[in-house]
Amino acid sequence: MAIGPRLVVADGSYMRTHFGVTNEDAIRNLKVTPYRATAGIKSVGLYASATYKISDSWSTTVHGGYDRLVASAARSPITRNIGSANQFMIGLSLSYSFPVKGW
Repeated sequence: MAIGPRLVVADGSYMRTHFGVTNEDAIRNLKVTPYRATAGIKSVGLYASATYKISDSWSTTVHGGYDRLVASAARSPITRNIGSANQFMIGLSLSYSFPVKGW
């Protein structure tokens, strides 16, 4: 089991791609206005995971978390007018492990 805080930092290219709005984008979607997102802290939050070992070879993990978009990401018209600054996630995985000779 693991639990802890999250801090996500992104460069300008990532922020512009995911949170920026070009003039052309704004013409196509009247819910947004032109916006140039900048590099920096994208979000803060909390993440947790728990793994259950089914056998020597099989295990399953459930994980989830919450992120709050901040700064340039939170100010984006995409976030304000279409999406939400609150970001939730949940996942489940099933894993199989096997030995490799010589390791």
